[in-house]
Amino acid sequence: MAREKRGRGLDEERQAELKSRQEELEKQVEALAREVQAQTEALQGQRELQQSQDQAVATSRRELKEKQQAATESERCLQNLGARLRRAREARLRLLCQSVLE
Repeated sequence: MAREKRGRGLDEERQAELKSRQEELEKQVEALAREVQAQTEALQGQRELQQSQDQAVATSRRELKEKQQAATESERCLQNLGARLRRAREARLRLLCQSVLE
């Protein structure tokens, strides 16, 4: 009988130990679940930030391309105006030379 009581006492002790361990594990699981949730939210925030930055980069690239095209067009226009100015100066010089000769 004493043995049975001791056996039951050990069983109860073991059950209490297992219950305590189970509660500890449940707390760890809850803490890990909260951590996973926090990390998921942080990741979502990072994704949104990355998308926003990607859009800003795409907009900047588009604007840069437009400005490069405008600069190229301005350069062509400047070259055309330079050529017209040279021709106008040459024509003026010819006219001056002709008027001096006459």
